[in-house]
Amino acid sequence: PTHTRLPTISSERWCSATVFDPRCNSDILPVRSTITGKIMKRETIPWYQNKLRRTLLDMHIPDWNDEFMRSFDPETYFKALKTANVNAPMIYVQAHTGLCYWPTKVGTMHKGFVGCEDKMKHLFDLCNADGMSTILYYSLIYNTEEYFKHPQWQMRDVEGRGCTFKGSRYGLCCPNNMEYRAFVAAQIAEFLDYF
Repeated sequence: PTHTRLPTISSERWCSATVFDPRCNSDILPVRSTITGKIMKRETIPWYQNKLRRTLLDMHIPDWNDEFMRSFDPETYFKALKTANVNAPMIYVQAHTGLCYWPTKVGTMHKGFVGCEDKMKHLFDLCNADGMSTILYYSLIYNTEEYFKHPQWQMRDVEGRGCTFKGSRYGLCCPNNMEYRAFVAAQIAEFLDYF
C-alpha cells in the first residue's frame, strides 16, 4: 500500500479536490466521502496536469443592448474549439458584469439569452461529450449587477467609497458579507444542478 490514511473529499461539491500521490503507480487512488463515508475512486492526474490545450474567451459583456450575446452559437464555438485542438475550455457562466449565462432564479440572466437560455448548457454538453475537461467560469468578487442592487455588499476603501468611485467599470462585492456569501452559495448550487 502507498497510503497510511485515506484523504477526505469535501461535502461541498464545488470544493472537492483531486487527490494526487506521486508514490502510487495505479491509475486511481481511494478517497473517503464525508457525505456517505464510502470509499470512492478519483483520477490521480488532475486535469490541469494533462490537459494543456486550454482556452478562455473573455465574455464580460453587458446587456444594455439586447443583441449582445443573442447571436452566440454554441455549435460554431464548439467547432472552433475542436479546430484548435482545445481539450480544456473554460466557459463563462457569470462574468464580471454579474449577468448569468443560464436561466437563474437567484441572480439576473443576460438579456441576450432570453428565449435561448440553454445555449451555454448546450456548449457545455458538447464539450463534455467530446471528452474535454470543461471548466465553468464564475466571477466571485466582481459582480456589478449585485454591487448596485445591494450597496451593503459593496467592497469599500478606507474612506467608505465603493470601487466605482475611482472609475472601475466593475463592481466589487465583499466576500466577507454573509448575505453575499449566501447569495454566491445559492448561485453555485443552482448552476451546478443546471450544468
